[in-house]
Amino acid sequence: MSKKVSDEIVSSEKFDYLIRNRDARNASRHRKLIIILLIIILLVLLLGGAAYAIVSMIQYNSFRAIVEQEGENLFSLSYSPSFVDPTQTLSFGGPRYMDNSSFIDIYQNLPAIRSVEGSYVKDGVQYMAITFYFKNITETTYRYREMLLIEDATKGIEEALRMAIIRDDEIIVYGKNKPDGSREEVVPGQNFSADANIDGPVWMCEPFYSSNYAFYNTGLTIPPQGVVKYSFIIWLEGWDAECKDSILGGTIKLELQFSQWVD
Repeated sequence: MSKKVSDEIVSSEKFDYLIRNRDARNASRHRKLIIILLIIILLVLLLGGAAYAIVSMIQYNSFRAIVEQEGENLFSLSYSPSFVDPTQTLSFGGPRYMDNSSFIDIYQNLPAIRSVEGSYVKDGVQYMAITFYFKNITETTYRYREMLLIEDATKGIEEALRMAIIRDDEIIVYGKNKPDGSREEVVPGQNFSADANIDGPVWMCEPFYSSNYAFYNTGLTIPPQGVVKYSFIIWLEGWDAECKDSILGGTIKLELQFSQWVD
């Protein structure tokens, strides 16, 4: 073989090598770009999932008690009856997902709920229960109002919702009227009475005040330096005909408001 032919073969082999090497580098670069893009997409999905989880937790646990502007410098709130850390706003947690419960079971657990300062959270508890204290921090007797604002509700979850408020030792249960406009029983179809006596009159819910407020109570009185113990319980009543699969995934945001009340 002549030197010229040999040089041409070598040159061709080098050229082929360079082409193959360039193609390999390009393929490697493309693979790296794909891997980087996949990592970015994965991070976006993870961050999106985390954000969604946070939003879901906020939505499911969104309950707070506040003193409105009209009550500032007059009233205060605290988890503790001694008001070690008084505040104008309290936020409460609870189970991320509320499964259906029954007030029959909750009623038996009221002493334990009332003994806790703040949120009552136990394994297996599928409702939200909160205990806190409301105080008149002045030397003057005042009247006040308490209002439960339904900030947002989805998928008709409010249809099966029950809300019990215990003010000192008085308990009232609120529930939205039935679709036909009649009042709901606290525990539908169970002849459940206010004193848990099956022979007593059936315990009926107080209807929601409006589409925006579960209740709107005015004219309550609190003396100078007076303290009122509140417990608030929220649950989905399993015996309610409206407690069905269609409300799964529903969310609700509630705010309990206190303010001065003047005729």
